[in-house]
Amino acid sequence: RRVLFRSAFSDNLSWFNSPYHAPNQVSITNNLALNAGTIPDNTNYRFSGYFVPQVSGQYRFFTNSDDGSFLYLGNANQSVGDLQSVVQGSADYHNQYLVVNNAGYHGNVHSEGVSQYLEAGKAYPISAYYYEGGGGNNFEFGFQGPGANGFTQNGSGYVYTA
Repeated sequence: RRVLFRSAFSDNLSWFNSPYHAPNQVSITNNLALNAGTIPDNTNYRFSGYFVPQVSGQYRFFTNSDDGSFLYLGNANQSVGDLQSVVQGSADYHNQYLVVNNAGYHGNVHSEGVSQYLEAGKAYPISAYYYEGGGGNNFEFGFQGPGANGFTQNGSGYVYTA
């Protein structure tokens, strides 16, 4: 699920808890990227759903963004709502679920997280946050599964809506 908000949260994820920051647009997608030509200045996006590995093993995640982005991965026994409550419950974006930290106002930066062991068939809540302040813009995230040669942004068969 992709949600657009019409102002930028910078590095403070508790911004999403304010009743004044209601979503402007909600859509369902398996494409783990935004078309750079369609991203307005001073906006936020939150992608959320469940990541379900097809095989057990080590998975790595990445974000590629202009400006900042974060990717969080919860435990198999959590809901997306539980993960978002922890992530958005503090102004500090660092917590045990942070997988990729690509914070700050910057040009296009590719950032990768450490490998995570995930079990096949289990649903792990996942949330990716992106903010665009101004100037250039881009947002992509994806993963690399066991034995894969590179990263993919195709969530079909892996990413499901909450």
